[in-house]
Amino acid sequence: MHLSEHSLRQLDRAYLDALDEAALRALSARLLDDLKEARRAG
Repeated sequence: MHLSEHSLRQLDRAYLDALDEAALRALSARLLDDLKEARRAG
C-alpha cells in the first residue's frame, strides 16, 4: 500500500481542494493503486 492509515485519515475535502492539479493526479494514482491492491487481497 502506498498510503498509511494515518495519511488516509488526514485526507478530507479541504485538503483535496488545496492541491494543485499535478498533486491531485498523483494522489489519485496512489489511491487507485491502493484500492486495486486491497481488492486483490480481499
